[in-house]
Amino acid sequence: KGNSGRPTPKYTKVGERLRHVIPGHMACSMACGGRACKYENPARWSEQEQAIKGVYSSWVTENILAMARPSTELLEKYGLIEQFQSHGIKTVINL
Repeated sequence: KGNSGRPTPKYTKVGERLRHVIPGHMACSMACGGRACKYENPARWSEQEQAIKGVYSSWVTENILAMARPSTELLEKYGLIEQFQSHGIKTVINL
């Protein structure tokens, strides 16, 4: 039976269950390389990929910023909270 043009998930039920029981920092290091993750290493990004310095980010509209979830280390190292405040960002929604 066809999928009627609907997107299909790229994960398995087992993988999804594992994501719920493995602590986040361990899941990242096992699945995407931890510190080698492209979203965890600002040195790998161009200026255009850093609307907020130190986090993979870009402005979607003048009021909406899309970004990778920053680690505690990046939050502290780059003063991300202060940068958010200076750009008028008051709310962060993690999907």
